[in-house]
Amino acid sequence: MVAEGIVIGRGINFSIENLFKLWSEQPSKIRFNTEYQRSYIWTPTKKQLLIDSILRDYDINKIFLRQLENGTYECLDGQQRLRSIFDFLSGDFALGEPSNNIGLQNKTISDLQTSYPQFYYKLLYYKIDAVVVYQADDETTSDIFLRLQEGIPLNSAEKLNAVRGTLRNRVVELSHHSFWQSIGVENYRFGHRYICAQIALLELTNINLPENGINVSDVKFPKLRHYYQLYKAVDSPDKVLGQIRDTLKFLHDALGQKASIIRQKGDIIPIYLLASYSLRRYGSVKQNGDKFRNFIVDFLTKVYAPQSSNEYFDYKYARSRSTESRKSIGDSFKVILGKFLEFEPDLQLKDDKRLFDYGQKLAIYYRDEGLCQGVDHEGDDSLKFEEAEFHHIKPWHEGGRTTVANGVLLCTKCHAKQPKFSRTE
Repeated sequence: MVAEGIVIGRGINFSIENLFKLWSEQPSKIRFNTEYQRSYIWTPTKKQLLIDSILRDYDINKIFLRQLENGTYECLDGQQRLRSIFDFLSGDFALGEPSNNIGLQNKTISDLQTSYPQFYYKLLYYKIDAVVVYQADDETTSDIFLRLQEGIPLNSAEKLNAVRGTLRNRVVELSHHSFWQSIGVENYRFGHRYICAQIALLELTNINLPENGINVSDVKFPKLRHYYQLYKAVDSPDKVLGQIRDTLKFLHDALGQKASIIRQKGDIIPIYLLASYSLRRYGSVKQNGDKFRNFIVDFLTKVYAPQSSNEYFDYKYARSRSTESRKSIGDSFKVILGKFLEFEPDLQLKDDKRLFDYGQKLAIYYRDEGLCQGVDHEGDDSLKFEEAEFHHIKPWHEGGRTTVANGVLLCTKCHAKQPKFSRTE
């Protein structure tokens, strides 16, 4: 069922000559709307195959256009085909090997015009079927686009991108942040935008860590779509958007050109969560971006190394599974947070408490290799994290700080005694 007032033109044909004239006008009468289109670009071989198919009179499928009030056509589906045709007509590439058996390999549009007029006019007069939508708003256009794509596989990012609303618009803005241009992960088929949507979901569902663990959500497509629809007409909280902007700015400023070391998509969310959490909990992180940068470089260098220690292996294992699941995100974040605070043991909590927070406990646990540091401890069995005690070396009541450097791992028995331990601050 089509919304009232929407008109869809069916069986409309455009010749390639007419389309090229529309595109060549100043200003152009054909616009490519990348909000709907896949972001990857066809290879030269694929472009050559398309032109060869047209010259052989093969069907190249319909295109999808929306006509705007000023008469301009917006290309919503068929961008790569039209771009390839316009590039060939502009002389940007020649025909390839597939055209050899019709004697046109290495021939340009100029060659066709001067020496092969039958193929030249066949190309110009070739008819492309089009679906043209008139008087359609963005939401209706998105719906029609998704319906047209039912037989063509779209990835989750492309399907999510077509869900309109205020949260989607905020995510688009966040995806234009300069941080995304500095990382080593390509923006393939709205990839950066999809990660921004996942980050927004994590912030909206509260990524603050309680004392006893991490509270994150899965960030799979169904839940992302649910939140897009939840905030379709209602704007998402300014506080959340501000936190995301502040964290992205910190990452961009702190990492600089070193951000290119982030080469795996699965590393982005753990690093983002580390920055977001650390900025909220530890006072000196924002002023010491160089230390954060040094840690990220050191951490990823060890992660990407062929041989990694157990903690880094645990991180890689979590990342190798579904990187969108709650467990995978939680496990990978647990490792990177613990290793960061082990790397920066003197970081102090903003609200200077007696109890070590979750990240500090992780760092102490990793540093002490899960072993009780009590001098009188019997045996060398590793402690489970949940069973371990975390003790101040210099007591809190004597001015000891709640930092990783001033913390030590003990078993319950040693902690119950007047503890003696080998580690000193």
